[in-house]
This record gives sequence, C-alpha cells and structure tokens, in this order.
Amino acid sequence: MVVSLINNVQKEKTKIGETLRLTLKAPLSFSSALRRIMISEVPTYAIENVYIYENTSSMYDELLAHRLGLIPIKGKPVSSDEVIIFSLIKEGPCVVYSGDLESEEGEVAFNNIPIVKLKEGQKLELECEALVGVGKTHAKWQPCNAVYKQVDKDEVEFLIESHGNMDSEDILISSIEILKNKAEMFLSELEGYGISDMEEQME
Repeated sequence: MVVSLINNVQKEKTKIGETLRLTLKAPLSFSSALRRIMISEVPTYAIENVYIYENTSSMYDELLAHRLGLIPIKGKPVSSDEVIIFSLIKEGPCVVYSGDLESEEGEVAFNNIPIVKLKEGQKLELECEALVGVGKTHAKWQPCNAVYKQVDKDEVEFLIESHGNMDSEDILISSIEILKNKAEMFLSELEGYGISDMEEQME
C-alpha cells in the first residue's frame, strides 16, 4: 500500500490554510505524478457563475466576478455536479469581505478577504454559484501548492500547502485515489488490448 511508504508526517496550521510535510519512498516518476495530480486534478469548489443585480461600486462587474472566483470555498466535493449558492447584499459606507457571502449549503474558507470598498450611497447585490472543478481547468480550483525534493534514491520530502478549502490530508488521499484509478484503467486497457493484438500491430 502507498500509505506504508509515507513517513514523518507533520501537519501545521498557517494563515492561509495548512502545510503537510512528509517523506515518500517511491520511484521519482510516482512522486512527480502525485504532485501534478494534487495541483491539477483534485476536485474542489470555486465560484464560477456570478449574477449581479446591482453594482454601484467603483469596481467593474467583470473584475468583481474575478475576485469572487478566487475566494477559497471550504469542502470536499462528493460529486461533480454539486452547486453551492451564495448571496450578498451590502450598502456603503463599508468594506465588503468574503465573510459577507451567505449560504445555507457551504462557507468560505476565510472571512477576512476584502472584495470591494463601498462609499456612501453605493450598493452591491449579487448571487453566485460555486461549482466543482479542477486546477487544470482554472487555477481557482487548485487546492494547493505542492513541491518535493529528493533526499535519497527513490525517496523524497513532500511539502503540501493547502489554500484553506480542503484539508491537506484529504488532498493527499484524493490524489492517491486518482493515481490508483488511472493506473487500474491503464492496466485494464492493456489487458483488453491483448498480447496477440500487439504482436499483429508490430508485424
């Protein structure tokens, strides 16, 4: 099992999430594949659709939607078609923060991310949908940064820095499952292809 190859696990909370340090004894190709999957294929939530009903702030609708999309949304998706609805109604003078986004289905990872400053008489009213996606589609769905360095032959030190939307251990477990499924699918395709078919192709 992969878990038996993981040692020296250290977890630490940070201002922007948490870090997970560990050593992994496996071929470097395995470590490289695991790192790429962590960054680009582990599904997370991110705001994708924004419906602005009123915006009299100094910020354009497009820029406002972009800022909302980069706010980490907490939770580990169960299926790819999940949708979390957030709403926001604020009037100035005030600073609108990520914590002002209200939802019955989910929550933001941090409440203190500034979105826009409203002056006297300015108002912001919107609704947005957080969808499930992966980092290779857009960086806003990227759950972490991950790096490793080689310390011995086929042994590396991993550093996983989550963005607060998912637990770092969940990111690691999800990436291992995705890699396992990819390997099993590849093996199944090879077995289905058959040795005789390969020999015919080579002739």
